[in-house]
Order: sequence, then C-alpha cells, then structure tokens
Amino acid sequence: MAGLLISFFDINPKELLANYGETVQDIFALAVRLIEWPVKYDLLGAVVVIPIWLIFFLINKARRKRSY
Repeated sequence: MAGLLISFFDINPKELLANYGETVQDIFALAVRLIEWPVKYDLLGAVVVIPIWLIFFLINKARRKRSY
C-alpha cells in the first residue's frame, strides 16, 4: 500500500536514495533553525534581565551589611 502511494507521487527508489543525503541535511537545517529562534530571544532577554537583577542583588546585599 505504501509503495502504491509513493508511486502515485512519481517517486522511485533510485531518486529517493539519491536525495537521501540532502533530505537529512534539510531536516538538520530545520532543526537548527527551530533551536536558534528561541535561543536568540532568550539571550536577548538575558542581556536585559541579568544586569538589572545584579544591580538589585548588590543593593540588597549592601543594605543587609549596613543593618548589622
């Protein structure tokens, strides 16, 4: 049944095996793009959030030292 469906789309085994390497590369490139997209925005957010957090952390630490 699967062979009939594949032949319906005019795909033969020779072409499928010839393009196998490109297919794997395309899948890998898609996976990389899917990972790059959220990582880029996470890093962008970290560039803003981490310095703000560090400033508040240091201010709170300085306040605790003065209260002793």
